Amino acid sequence: MKLKPLQTAPQKYAPPVFYVLSNILFSDGRQDDAGFWFYAGQLRPRFDANRCADVSARQAVAALTEEFGTPINQYMFKDFAKVEALIPKVVEWDRKTPHEYDQRWINLHGMAAMLESLDPATGKPNSLSLPRDQWDAIAEKTRVDYVEGLRQAGVMLKERAAAAALRGQRARRAGLGAAPGRILEAGSLVDSRPAPESASRRKARGGRTQGVSGALSLGVDGHTRHDRDRESHRRGLEAHGAPQARGSRTPPRPSARPRS
Repeated sequence: MKLKPLQTAPQKYAPPVFYVLSNILFSDGRQDDAGFWFYAGQLRPRFDANRCADVSARQAVAALTEEFGTPINQYMFKDFAKVEALIPKVVEWDRKTPHEYDQRWINLHGMAAMLESLDPATGKPNSLSLPRDQWDAIAEKTRVDYVEGLRQAGVMLKERAAAAALRGQRARRAGLGAAPGRILEAGSLVDSRPAPESASRRKARGGRTQGVSGALSLGVDGHTRHDRDRESHRRGLEAHGAPQARGSRTPPRPSARPRS
């Protein structure tokens, strides 16, 4: 496949060609160039899909991305800052580069193209494209939506990365058994000490703690008083000559007297 005509006169080629071009460049080790043509190939068919009257034809864009996108997206999304810098260039290229190809290629992927395209009532063919006077507005909205979609993808990636970093941080702390205090982790100081309580929370917690500790102290005191009572009872029995079980503080039950 000759690449030079595609790169020097891209306005003459339908977007699926850019997907193939990006795949070839990626295989040749030109990943950054492949990224440009892949995202150009994503943006242009979206415009063709949006100006197609048959909504079912839009599935072609997803099919192309699924077939060619995995290796390039995996490479580019490792450094999303590179994607953020590249997309404005792709959008500006698309805005300046004419669409001199037949946009009806995408119509062939819709259900309407598989059915009769003639209106049986009038005998006139149904148009599978929206009116031409709407195309400029559709093209600009497509660009705006594309940029916003990638921006949201970037936000999601950053949130996932931050969550993964936090999970790893907690796992390392748990594995090392770090004591409370300030520890150095991932190049930055992290305070592992618990945050100070607010006055209202401390007051509420203090009330609950008082109730628990109060109950425990009553239990301890009650047990101690019971021991003292048992000891006093034992000494009283000893003073009256009653036998005691060895090693026991509890007086034995008196045996029944034989009947006479």
